[in-house]
Amino acid sequence: MELLPTELQSFGERDFNKIAFTSQAIKSGQINENLSILSSSLNSLDKELNSQVSLHHEELLQQVNNVKDLESMLNTIQSGVDKLHSNVSKISKEIKGPTAIISEKTKQLGRIQETSDLLRKINRFLLLAGKLKGHLQGGNRELSKAAQCLHELEMLRKESTLSLGGIQIVDSEVRWILKANEDVTNISSRMLIQGLETQNQMEVSSALQVFYNLGMLRSKVDASMAMIGDRLSKAISNTFSPLNNEENRSHVWTRIEKLMDTLHVCCIQIWHLQRVLSKTKSTNHSFLIDELVKQNQPSIVQIFWRDFTLKLTQRFQSSLSSGSFIENTFSTEFPKLNRFFHDFLKRLQNHYEMKQSKTNLSLEDQNLFLNSLQQYRQSFQKKSFSRMTEFYNKVFIGHNTLPTMEDNIKLLDCICEEIENAQSSTEELGIIIAKLASEIIHHFATKIESLIATTEAVFNPELCSPYHSRNIKLFNLACHFHFTLTSIFPSSSYVRDHLSQSLAHLEQSAFSIINPLFSKLTNHLEQSILAIHKEDFDDSSVSKQVQTCSPYIKNIQTQIYNVYTHYISKLTNGVWLKQKLNQLGQRLLKYFLRHATLIRPLGESGKLKLTADMAQFELAVATIQPLNTLGSAYQELRALRSFVFKELDQIPNCSEKDILPPSSVFHHLFSRAPSSLLLPHQLHKWNIAQYSDWMDQHTENQIWNLLKECLDSYASQVNAKGEKQFTPIYPIILDLAPNLLKQKPVE
Repeated sequence: MELLPTELQSFGERDFNKIAFTSQAIKSGQINENLSILSSSLNSLDKELNSQVSLHHEELLQQVNNVKDLESMLNTIQSGVDKLHSNVSKISKEIKGPTAIISEKTKQLGRIQETSDLLRKINRFLLLAGKLKGHLQGGNRELSKAAQCLHELEMLRKESTLSLGGIQIVDSEVRWILKANEDVTNISSRMLIQGLETQNQMEVSSALQVFYNLGMLRSKVDASMAMIGDRLSKAISNTFSPLNNEENRSHVWTRIEKLMDTLHVCCIQIWHLQRVLSKTKSTNHSFLIDELVKQNQPSIVQIFWRDFTLKLTQRFQSSLSSGSFIENTFSTEFPKLNRFFHDFLKRLQNHYEMKQSKTNLSLEDQNLFLNSLQQYRQSFQKKSFSRMTEFYNKVFIGHNTLPTMEDNIKLLDCICEEIENAQSSTEELGIIIAKLASEIIHHFATKIESLIATTEAVFNPELCSPYHSRNIKLFNLACHFHFTLTSIFPSSSYVRDHLSQSLAHLEQSAFSIINPLFSKLTNHLEQSILAIHKEDFDDSSVSKQVQTCSPYIKNIQTQIYNVYTHYISKLTNGVWLKQKLNQLGQRLLKYFLRHATLIRPLGESGKLKLTADMAQFELAVATIQPLNTLGSAYQELRALRSFVFKELDQIPNCSEKDILPPSSVFHHLFSRAPSSLLLPHQLHKWNIAQYSDWMDQHTENQIWNLLKECLDSYASQVNAKGEKQFTPIYPIILDLAPNLLKQKPVE
């Protein structure tokens, strides 16, 4: 393209059209000019060609030689190709013949093979049919083998390849084979039903083996479960069919009893079915249950259990919302219904245990069954609590009015009846109602506390004020309430465990009533005992006639009589009162003992007078509490009666000193000492009552420390006066102290 002038560039294009170019030159009328240009261009091209040939003459000659070589090679290749075509033609003629023969023979062989397979299949079919006839003649014992034949015959007949249809000898056997299949299925179905009803393991196992061999195991097991489920559904429906007459209440429980019986039978049948499936092996030596239930899947029993509990729950829920006679009966007499359900579970569990079955009802399964009554249980709880609350409200009608004993008894009867009714069903229900009753008891105790008279009244032992009369009545109500419940429900009862907190609250309320009263009684009688220090027990003033008791003792006797008559006798005689009287009796004996040892001076005649007073005092205390129940307090007072007559040289070895409190021993020895050996209240300028109150708040060791101060003060005085010896009492006290305090370091 570069050799051509610009105006002839189109001659070098691939799509150059000479006709179009010529036509264009003619139309333009410049033919001569164009010819001239073309001639000039041709000359230029010739020159250029000559120039190129001259420049590349050697190369062009070499190329000409190469072309000759190529032509020679092409001729050689062409000759080889021709030979190859000739050889291929020869080989093709040699192969096509045998190939056609082989193809034809192959088709013939295939037909022969197919015919042979069909004949073998027909032969197998006829052989199985013959075996089937033999097994059918063998009766029920051969049903499993007959089923195996039937299943294989059916598989042969239904195979898509080499169909047996249209073969006369086969078709003639099919009709009676189908009839035999139907007969075997029906016989096995009846055998399964009968075996489940009678729990005959052999019959059930044989029937299941037949169904497995027929390939119908799953469908027949499902059908059996459905049949049992339908029977149970009908029983549930019959249980809840309408009853409108109150006289038919007994029929309700008859129906429930029948339902539980039906449920028990159905569960046993399902359990028996699963048990046999777990023991029966298939033809491949695996258990039949493995064909139906895979690992981690629920068992047949669990599936049935969950299905029927769902039906039962739905039916109970629908009946509860209907407000029917049956619903009212179940709600009112729920403990009876609940007992039926629990008895069923026990009955079923006992059956499993008797059969030594590995199948046991799990806690989850039991709760699933019992929860079908959940709404009735809640309804009963509400009604039970409502009944107890109603009686509680009747007891406390007015804001500040004391309840009557009659209303108190009615409330107690209601609580006991509700708990005992629930107890008669199950422990679980008894606990639920006991907790509700405990709430009522808590309310009762709280109400008793709110009714306690708190306005302080002057204590008069000869007349019980309205203040104290009110509180005594409240105490008696609380006492009767508590003692009634504890006598009906002993400490070994599980009900008592769930009433314990509320009963403790009631006991606390009762003691909050009588503690202040007994505190006043104790203080009043202690004041009477303090009058002992107004008596003179010195030999110079004591009359030789010591048979009669001192005036303060007579006063104590009178006060105890008045206290018992106007207060104690009005309180309910029970454990609480005995506890308080025991505390009161011990306190009086210990208080008297303390102040008897603080008497100073105490002469020989005074000792006789004191022991006479002690005897009369014991008799007075015995009117409120037997002395043999007062333990160490009575033993200590008895020990003092002989201890006061011991000589000084006898005291270190006498047994009475080990019975008495150390402080009492020391006080009595102080009373034998000269007046210069002061007692603690004398040393510290206290009165005798203050010293007594101080001793109530301190231990024996602390009392000894105070007495030791008195001994040290006495020793200092003796040393200051230059006296050469102490009173004989002084070393005896110091010698006794370590052993006595070691025996009774703390009170």
